[in-house]
Amino acid sequence: MSIWVAILILIGGIALSIWGANLLVDNAALMARRLGLSEFVIGIVIVGIGTSFPEMSVSFYSSIMNMPDMSIGNIIGSDIFNTLMILGLTSLIKPIPYKAGNIKRDVPLSIGAAVILAGMALFKKSFSRVEGAILLSAFVIYLLITLREGRKQATLEAAAAGCEVKEHMSFGQTVKISSFILAGIGMLVLGGKCFVDGASAIARACGVTEAFIAITIVAAGTSLPELVSNIVSIAKGKGQMALGNIIGSNISNILLIVGGSALIHPLSITNVTIVDFAVLLLSQAFLFTAAFMFKKNTIDRGDGIIYLCSYGAYLAWLICNL
Repeated sequence: MSIWVAILILIGGIALSIWGANLLVDNAALMARRLGLSEFVIGIVIVGIGTSFPEMSVSFYSSIMNMPDMSIGNIIGSDIFNTLMILGLTSLIKPIPYKAGNIKRDVPLSIGAAVILAGMALFKKSFSRVEGAILLSAFVIYLLITLREGRKQATLEAAAAGCEVKEHMSFGQTVKISSFILAGIGMLVLGGKCFVDGASAIARACGVTEAFIAITIVAAGTSLPELVSNIVSIAKGKGQMALGNIIGSNISNILLIVGGSALIHPLSITNVTIVDFAVLLLSQAFLFTAAFMFKKNTIDRGDGIIYLCSYGAYLAWLICNL
């Protein structure tokens, strides 16, 4: 592949991702209004899980091929990138406020999932099929609770605004909106793959090592759907959808993807370092401090700078330890 073709593929991947993100965010917001759900819940259930498809495919394939460190490493890297890089960049564009449900339920569960993953990996060094089934069950329970609470929240917000919540969609509307959402997710995933392929080819042409490509370009490429959809969400004034996307992705990465990977094949963890888990827990601690400290309940631009600097330091450590 010539460098000019690689550049065109990279640009095409970015353009496709932006187009897909617009399609996904607009129709996800429309579905939220039609079903009487909050934008945060749609961010978790549709945007968050949908944009986790690249991580899911990598981890499930790695589990099938009996490469457990790849399965776990992919999830750790994705959750770190989601919180430090994506929320960092998003909050620089516009501060992201928390709501009561985020503080009481969503952030604590995201932190708890990360603690469970780190604890199991560092002390037990494995996930059995039974433990995978438990994680999957926890994910289903969380989804059901989130949907129920999201409907209540949307009803309260509609009542405060003096309007009614629409709860009915015709079959034709459901098919149309769902098709646009699926198309948007597909564009994001395909755009991320084109970005990885094009950027990797350019990096190789410039003499960059495969290890560096894996740590930087591939990691960013699998999280490109979350990144682009978050930037589009915040630009459209949908901060709760942006927050739901990241928290939903983080939770589904651990409960759904690690759980599913362990169910496919028991996972034994050997080569993921304590530093990786420490940074994962630190990223979740940042969510805690934004929610509970200084009584601000907002991920503001100051937090965003801290998140980005922390990710930069972690990336520098990875490069130095190649």
